[in-house]
Amino acid sequence: MKKTLIPLLVATLASPLIACETEEPAAQPGTLTVNWTHGDVPTCGSREIETLRVWISHPSDVALSTSQEVPCPESDTSGSVLFEEVMPATYEVGVDGIHADGQIYYEGTGSVAVADGADATSTPIKLEKRKSSLHVEYNVWTQCHKAADAGLDNVTVTIYEPDEDDSMASSSGACDASFTDPATSDTNYGLLFTDLDPVDVVVVVKALDGADAATASTIGTVETATDADGNAIELQNGNIPLKLNPGQDHRIVVDLVQ
Repeated sequence: MKKTLIPLLVATLASPLIACETEEPAAQPGTLTVNWTHGDVPTCGSREIETLRVWISHPSDVALSTSQEVPCPESDTSGSVLFEEVMPATYEVGVDGIHADGQIYYEGTGSVAVADGADATSTPIKLEKRKSSLHVEYNVWTQCHKAADAGLDNVTVTIYEPDEDDSMASSSGACDASFTDPATSDTNYGLLFTDLDPVDVVVVVKALDGADAATASTIGTVETATDADGNAIELQNGNIPLKLNPGQDHRIVVDLVQ
């Protein structure tokens, strides 16, 4: 009787192929050094920065994101912070300059790729001052068309630092002026100021009967002002004192009286 050995041969030949399958080697961690700088002149002391928060953010795994807080020596203009056991990926990295009051007044960000088992170093991340914005919403004493009939031309808002003669910013708008919020695309009434330094300011709001503030007469002044939470702001000589916090979007509502 004739016998065939082919199936046995195939099975015998296939076995070594299965045994040769291997797994990819596991990714190996590396290190990441984040360099930071104030620039050519400023120091931690001159900027009144007490602490630096240095952070790295993994693109998809929150568990691999981490941060360190380190002192900011008064005379230092630059420095670096080392992160160890960093898994390979492209990280967003950042440095926050924390003031004595706990707020972040300066910040900078960058991006660094960490290769498998390699040491990576960021280009120096420059700490820039965080700016503020201010939305001034105002209400005149009557409907806009009636106010116009009474001589209202525009509402002018000027922002000063206390005891400073020159204004930090100034703008004028119609009674029903509005702008589009770049973040939400919503329409908001009033005037928007951006890129403001985070300092104490005085906001002066006047309703004028002409376009030229130098020659126009004031026909409306501030009666009351409230913050974004509806809290009354105590006026100083008819003007609005306000503390602009770094990186914060501020909003006040002003009622004008004739």
